Amino acid sequence: EGHVGLDGKHYVVDLARLFPPEAPSPDETRAVYYNMLRPELVKNNPVPLSSDALTGWCGRDRAHGPFNNEEVRECSKQLHTQVIPALAAALDRHSTTDTTWDFSLEFHSHGVNMRHLGRVKELVTQPKASTDLLFEMVVRVFKNELRQQLRDKMEEIKVASEEPYRLLVVNFLNTIMQHSLADEAVDRPFEWLAYIGVLVWKKFKYTLTEADNADLLAAQSAERVLARVAEKMGITLSSSVQQAILVRNQGIIISTQDLEHMTATAKSMSILGLAEGMMQYYEVQILMKQKRAQQFGPAGAGGVLGMLKKANMLLSRAMSLGHTETHILLARANIEAWLADRY
Repeated sequence: EGHVGLDGKHYVVDLARLFPPEAPSPDETRAVYYNMLRPELVKNNPVPLSSDALTGWCGRDRAHGPFNNEEVRECSKQLHTQVIPALAAALDRHSTTDTTWDFSLEFHSHGVNMRHLGRVKELVTQPKASTDLLFEMVVRVFKNELRQQLRDKMEEIKVASEEPYRLLVVNFLNTIMQHSLADEAVDRPFEWLAYIGVLVWKKFKYTLTEADNADLLAAQSAERVLARVAEKMGITLSSSVQQAILVRNQGIIISTQDLEHMTATAKSMSILGLAEGMMQYYEVQILMKQKRAQQFGPAGAGGVLGMLKKANMLLSRAMSLGHTETHILLARANIEAWLADRY
């Protein structure tokens, strides 16, 4: 749905089902309305795919509907039989050299949705890859659970007070740490694992193994999860808690005073970063053609140098996710040349 705004700009809305759905399992037929295929996978598919495939809208098209449905089913089959195993193999290879991961980048560059973390973990063979995937799943389910609890609290109290939410966040973060508290009941670790197991199965359809439980109960695991959940939720903890995390101090207990700051976090599709990078590139082009670049100065976030560096960073990330069209490669090459020649 397109609109021309009062500012003269063009706006596109209602893009929730822009991409075609992944073929659902028999017990999740309505997943076609929210489990979409990744743009990278759709782009690499040999034939175009219909956004309405496997839905009632496609069923009305008797001429093309059956073909559209079959093409999406075939793409979904390739995802599970070829693309996901290839990603698992790549993670196994990387695990022998890489110390840190950007799982979103790895998954998305292969065209795999993060909801398939559990399936990828089942396929990897290297211990480091398996452990890192386990912690990524746990961090994500904790993040989702905390967000849901915050939404539920908003519905419950309906008041513009920050304190109830701060208390909820603190209690939740202490839940992450609870299995390492030495003065608690001996069965607490098992309750903790059961809690995690339910969340992981609900989100990723993955059942924790005995080896997974051992990894989660190992020393320093809770501190690792706590730090990542805080990062993903935009939570700034006190310096004392941050130091305790750095030195892997077990038994961390967080108070409301340790919750220094919370900020909203947002995620966006890679194409938005690509669009912003190209916009920065075109703006610099215009300034240079008008010979006005010098009046902006070479440095600073608002100067030409800052615009070029930002465009370079955004286009570099977009290219790593598979955006390698000729005009993007040319823009990146021009930016690199400008940076080398002028700055």
